[in-house]
Amino acid sequence: MTNDDLRKYAQQIISYLKSDFNAYEEAREAGVNIGAGPYLLTASSGIDFFGSLGVPDGELDAKERNGTGLKRKSTKGSKWYIKNYLTRVNSKYGNTGVANFLYTALRCGQVHEGIVNRGILIGTRHPDYHLSILEIRKSDADTTTIAGTYVNTRVLAQDFISSTDSFVEDKINHDQSASELASRLSAHLSATLDQSESIDLPRLQLDDDSLADVYDFSSYSPTYTGLRYSLKSRYWEEL
Repeated sequence: MTNDDLRKYAQQIISYLKSDFNAYEEAREAGVNIGAGPYLLTASSGIDFFGSLGVPDGELDAKERNGTGLKRKSTKGSKWYIKNYLTRVNSKYGNTGVANFLYTALRCGQVHEGIVNRGILIGTRHPDYHLSILEIRKSDADTTTIAGTYVNTRVLAQDFISSTDSFVEDKINHDQSASELASRLSAHLSATLDQSESIDLPRLQLDDDSLADVYDFSSYSPTYTGLRYSLKSRYWEEL
């Protein structure tokens, strides 16, 4: 995989994330209440992917660099991306504790428990309240109580998408280590698994044309000899 291939791949992933975001926006405009969760999942998956792809080897231990410490690489990569790229969109992301908070309380809470951690408020209204600790005072005489930390996940998703241009420009277009990123991604995409030996599922026989109409992405395509990965899209040229 060349640096140009890596650029195309990254831009394709970005286009998918933008498509998700645009679909949410269209649903909102049509009066569908989709809530805050989909925006959070789109932002979290993108931050995790680009963070794990771009985090410098110097910030990883040996297992993480060799691909065997994926959980820790996800953690460090996400926090690295938030601190280095989301801060270019909104400086609040660089405030003390914010990167850890976004990864641990939002991303991990949503992915592992299905809900953000206690003390966090997420929504898609009041973008001006994004990344603020909200306090409640019922009257002038009352002491304030903390309601929670508010994250507007729609703004978070917008900020992430806006930050990807800087990532591509820094890490792929100009960074000399882009070839290392390409090798890292190529090794991941080239890993294959023979599902027929390890998964108990029914088998369906299709001809080549029918198969081509089924899937959008495959890390291994048996249709083409020697092709280890392909991404089918009108924007994509096969690697």
